Amino acid sequence: MESYEVSTWDTKNSLSKLCRLNKACGNKLQKFLPKQIWSKSDREDVLEALAELFLSGDAVVDVSNVFEPIVLEIASRSKQRVLKNGCSGRKDLQKFAFVLSKVISTSLELRRFAVGFLRQHKPFSHNVSESTEPVQKKARHRQVCSD
Repeated sequence: MESYEVSTWDTKNSLSKLCRLNKACGNKLQKFLPKQIWSKSDREDVLEALAELFLSGDAVVDVSNVFEPIVLEIASRSKQRVLKNGCSGRKDLQKFAFVLSKVISTSLELRRFAVGFLRQHKPFSHNVSESTEPVQKKARHRQVCSD
């Protein structure tokens, strides 16, 4: 993994690199490469596209490596996308936790972010009210006492 300094980091070169590394990213981000001057909405669109790609298991590692200086912003936007889905919830929360597990070792900040997410949202805890199968009680065995 390359080390970047934020002051010298170049978004356009990073976008170009990501498009070369990952075909799915290339399909999604190619439209931003020809732009010379980006408006505020262009920057927002790029961040939203990166957040969507971050949620993709196939692109998350490439996105987090190439966009290391802003990976927390991307992860945070991805989390907001997941939380915005509301009640489709548990599976989306679990998927996001799985995606985070793929990049947790890339930075201490991402590790802290993931731990905070897991503590707050508990995507793998079992909630009886969400279960589709009825809970079966154990049968009691009566002991017969003989005098």
